[in-house]
Amino acid sequence: IKNDYNFDYIFIDVPPTINSDFTNNAVYASEYIVMVFQTQQSACESSLSFVNFLRDRKKESNLPFELIGAIPVLIKKNGNIDEHILEISKKTFSNALFENQIFQRERIKKFGAEGIRDKDTHDKRVLHMLEAIYKELVERIELIEG
Repeated sequence: IKNDYNFDYIFIDVPPTINSDFTNNAVYASEYIVMVFQTQQSACESSLSFVNFLRDRKKESNLPFELIGAIPVLIKKNGNIDEHILEISKKTFSNALFENQIFQRERIKKFGAEGIRDKDTHDKRVLHMLEAIYKELVERIELIEG
């Protein structure tokens, strides 16, 4: 598809479930993988399992993908647990942890139900947050590709 339609990038969003058909197919079709995780203890621990899952898939099938990094999502500002998990994540993922993050916003839920809009300040804040993630993602890809 990428070659036939001359796309720069194709993004595939799948549930973060290890060994599901969706995840396996996305991994096998990808050149780059970005892992997202919620700032909860169980999600942080699951992200480490996911990294091991990716390492095993890459080794057993000689897949060419690169893990670009990890993005914490649905962060509650000034949340004690969120801040604790972010500190653990900084130590665990080091430079792989994205500088830009996705904070908890009701508007994100509304986008899921009504579609993405750019009508008011709340929309613009969420779009700005997502755009920053996209720019950092593309910068990381360009750095890898030289």
